[in-house]
Amino acid sequence: MVAYRLKELDSNWVYTNNRNVDFNFLQAGTYTFELKACNNNNVDQSAPAICIYYSSTPLANMVVQGNTIISDNGCHLCYFQNTDAKF
Repeated sequence: MVAYRLKELDSNWVYTNNRNVDFNFLQAGTYTFELKACNNNNVDQSAPAICIYYSSTPLANMVVQGNTIISDNGCHLCYFQNTDAKF
C-alpha cells in the first residue's frame, strides 16, 4: 500500500494499492507530488519521496506511473528527492 498527494491540490494523503494516479484539469504551475509506503493499516513505513513537476501550460490530464509523469506536455522522468524513501 502507498499514500500519495499532490500537495498544491490537497493536504490530505490518499491511501491506495493502485500504482497509477490520475490528475485532471490542472492549471499551469509547479506541483509537488509526494509518495510514501504504508502498511495495510495506513501506518507510514517511510518518509515521503518528493517529485516537483512544472508545467507552463494548463494540463487536461497528468498520470503518475512509477517514476514517470505522463501529461499533455509529453512524458517526463520524475526524480524523487528523498533517497531515504523505501517502497
